[in-house]
Amino acid sequence: MNNTTTGAYQVIASVAGCASVANSIDATLKPTPAAPAIDPISAVCENETLILNAAFVSGATYNWSGPGGFISNTQSPAITNVPLSATGNYSVNIVVNGCRSANNTVGITVNPIPPARHSGSGELCR
Repeated sequence: MNNTTTGAYQVIASVAGCASVANSIDATLKPTPAAPAIDPISAVCENETLILNAAFVSGATYNWSGPGGFISNTQSPAITNVPLSATGNYSVNIVVNGCRSANNTVGITVNPIPPARHSGSGELCR
């Protein structure tokens, strides 16, 4: 269906050659919104803040999901003190005027903090 098929529709059921009374309904088609663009994200380090950001769409409700049961309904959710287990795919879709978009997905890598290195005896060279 496309926008030119908006209008009145009639439904008639037929069982064993017997037709029902016509029932009609006026239908207005709403466009399905495009999947929102996601800002590119470089890797983030463990315990930093991961900020996800989808493009602004007027009147949209945002639906994020990701690893470990992550969900958010904000355009730009932030995960503070991000754990290594937050590595994975994050998906977002939007709902505008009751119509849901397809998902857009971004892969996120959370890098571990390297261990502190001890340089030796603590003596300095001149």
